[in-house]
Amino acid sequence: MVNIAIFFIIYKYLIYMTVLIFIIATEKYIRFFPKLKKTIQQYFLTDYKKVFYVFTNHDLENEVDVIYDKIFPLPWPLPSLLRFHLFSNSKLPDNIDLIYYFDVDTYLVDYIGNEVLHNKDEKISVVSHPYNLLDPNYNSFETNTQSTSYVENWKNYEYIHASFFGGYKDNFLSMCDDIKKLIDVDLKSNIIGKWYDESYLNKYVIDNKCKILDCGYSHPDFWAGDLPVKKKIIHLIKDWESIRGYRNEKTAGVCLIAVGDSCYAQYAYNLAASIKYTDEDAKIAVFTYGTCIDILNDEEKKIFDNIIFIKSEDLYINGRMHPNLFKLYLYKYTPFEYSVYMDVDSIWVSKFKFSQLVDNYIRDNINFVGQCRDVIDIREKPLLYGFHDTNKINLHFKFESNIAYQLHGQFVLFNKTEENIKFFEESIKIYLYQLDKKIVDWNWFNCPIEEFSMTVATLTLPFKVDDRVIKVAPVITQDENIYEIDKTSSKKLILTINGSETHDIANKIGGYVCISQDITQRYIKLYNQTVDEINNSSNFKLKYWIQKNCIL
Repeated sequence: MVNIAIFFIIYKYLIYMTVLIFIIATEKYIRFFPKLKKTIQQYFLTDYKKVFYVFTNHDLENEVDVIYDKIFPLPWPLPSLLRFHLFSNSKLPDNIDLIYYFDVDTYLVDYIGNEVLHNKDEKISVVSHPYNLLDPNYNSFETNTQSTSYVENWKNYEYIHASFFGGYKDNFLSMCDDIKKLIDVDLKSNIIGKWYDESYLNKYVIDNKCKILDCGYSHPDFWAGDLPVKKKIIHLIKDWESIRGYRNEKTAGVCLIAVGDSCYAQYAYNLAASIKYTDEDAKIAVFTYGTCIDILNDEEKKIFDNIIFIKSEDLYINGRMHPNLFKLYLYKYTPFEYSVYMDVDSIWVSKFKFSQLVDNYIRDNINFVGQCRDVIDIREKPLLYGFHDTNKINLHFKFESNIAYQLHGQFVLFNKTEENIKFFEESIKIYLYQLDKKIVDWNWFNCPIEEFSMTVATLTLPFKVDDRVIKVAPVITQDENIYEIDKTSSKKLILTINGSETHDIANKIGGYVCISQDITQRYIKLYNQTVDEINNSSNFKLKYWIQKNCIL
């Protein structure tokens, strides 16, 4: 029988234990704090006294249970990178037993009890990242061998999400000191971990025994409950446009081309509407020529923020239309600082917002991203796309690099840097040379392939691509042979039908690797299903289904 006196002593001790909650809420992030505070009070360690310690740049008076520590808002990524410095340097009240950190853009939906307390032989409690379930083959760990956060043999470890962690006070503060030292060493060498504070937290967890909670304690709000965990803490999709301080006045938008057959204007309308279905604030420009766009009525044209007409000299050569060439001229026409080109015979299928896709790159100062399916060293693999001999191509162009980024033209993200402008100008020269000399037998409606020109340009220029965007391929193409769309994927966001209803045209004229007519028809079915799904749940009505071939 349990001794009643001992029970009440233990119970009295528990209810008088105090948990300090660290939260960082600068700038517009302060708007998330009231909901987080309310749900922590309702669900988190309900038998414990709680004190909130909030770092903010707002002038706020302390409350009975809230300490506001005013800090200066730093440029990104320092607010994230230096949070362990904030924790270490904070002036804690007396009699704190436990410390936990919550991202301010989270909130609780279920009771969290003593299961988040770590054992004596464990340093701290942390949370498994949702992508361990959703994309286990993606390496989020630090890859820079010079960084103190570098992780070797990363597949042996579980990646940690830095949205919620904590434990006993002494352990928490000791962890902060250890991580702070790692960061300081890197900063002296001008190194910052791939994912800032999270990279160093992961290194700490690898080097120290910690309690790892499942990703139900950091469940993304855009997943519809299909993860095999119970939701405890919801992590919000950020309103990147209005919150991220690093973005300032930078503009980002989608660039679409609708020329030739009027169905390309219909495709452009569908793609624009599917993007705005998940991100109403997305900016979209369509570039058109002649009467192509006139198939859309005035109301439908409002889906585009800009309708820009192309100069004939940038589209026609000797009376023949070259839409592929115009892709390379986009840098002259785009109204955006950061531009994302997508082929219009595509549709946005992801639950991710367009702004999230772009801001992931803007945040890290990545200036160029392509639909890059492979990267090859031509000294070892001399064939581009598996059949174009670089030894023969080198007879026409002087190569400055041995590394070829095999780009595809369905997706390109770029900003107007001097390096990128030189890259597009070089690609145009290669395109025009290919049109005249036909150095390879590869064309689209008797026009050179722009992706071939861009790929060769990665060899003729010292054009560097950030290692984080190597092998990026956000467009689902027919050679992937999918049966259904994973709307929660952060790697595959767009479905393309590869330009035609028929396998024969897509293969013989389009130059695409379309495996069979059955697969082509399956992709068209998936496209039309997406149209129906959006129409059934959105104010944006997609009015066009794939029913005919498009002919330039």
